[in-house]
Amino acid sequence: MFHRGDDAVTEEHSLDESLLVEPESRRRPWREFLVSTPGRLSVLGIALVTAALMTGAITSAAIGARQQRIETLRTHTEPLTYAAERLYSSLSIADAAAATSFISGGVEPIAVRNRYNQAIGDASNALVTASNGVASTDAAALALLSEVSRNLADYTSLIATARANNRSGNPVGVAYLSDASAMMQDTILPAAESLYSEQSRSVADTQVLTGRLPRAAFAVAVALLVALVVAQVYLARKSKRRVNPGLVLASLLAATLLIWLAAATLVSTAATDRARTEGAQPLGTITQARILAQQARADETLALLQRG
Repeated sequence: MFHRGDDAVTEEHSLDESLLVEPESRRRPWREFLVSTPGRLSVLGIALVTAALMTGAITSAAIGARQQRIETLRTHTEPLTYAAERLYSSLSIADAAAATSFISGGVEPIAVRNRYNQAIGDASNALVTASNGVASTDAAALALLSEVSRNLADYTSLIATARANNRSGNPVGVAYLSDASAMMQDTILPAAESLYSEQSRSVADTQVLTGRLPRAAFAVAVALLVALVVAQVYLARKSKRRVNPGLVLASLLAATLLIWLAAATLVSTAATDRARTEGAQPLGTITQARILAQQARADETLALLQRG
């Protein structure tokens, strides 16, 4: 109240209640829902479901990749390695048989001739099998197979010429035999050995990969189990409910998944180690010893023939 001249003027101040209410446009119901207990529980449920789906997808992908490697090993890598081993071994046997056939002089024994023909036939079959099994992107293996195939034709031609001269009693037959054996020892067998070694390494590498723990799948399964336990503790504190059947069941399933992953990995690793130590390694040693023995026999026979 104040005075203006002789008149007194009074002003009344009223409270605008609209200023105390937040405008409808500024309200955010979703934020209010998220900070509430039902909202938090909803977010927790969505997060757990998403984590479970991701765990299933990652685990399925990891197991699928392992199964694919095993299937490739069974249907492609190991048959190709076996074909390379047969090629390598058969070529050594053929070279030793070709040299042995000259010791008797004149017409070689039928058994020795059949042994040579059988070895060449086995080598040719192994060469075809290996050529069909090699991937088109494996340039190194294709080059080795091409080299073996090309030189094998020249080798058999030299042996045929040597045998014809030997049957005719011409001493020059030993020279042709020496050239053929040199081609086998210096060119064909090293290429076959390289092919066999490369394929053996592929088998070993696949076996090592197969025996490894699927770390990504194991990590997400552990994370899911921990998240489920934390969620149960949170709900127990909020709702005073000690046991949630759904979360307990999910936790049991996650624990079962972990146990299954660990057990499957242990069994797979044990089987892989047993296959490597009781199968691949002894076979490689026996193959190498057999080939070295054949080469030594061929060298000894050729030395006797050259001395006359």
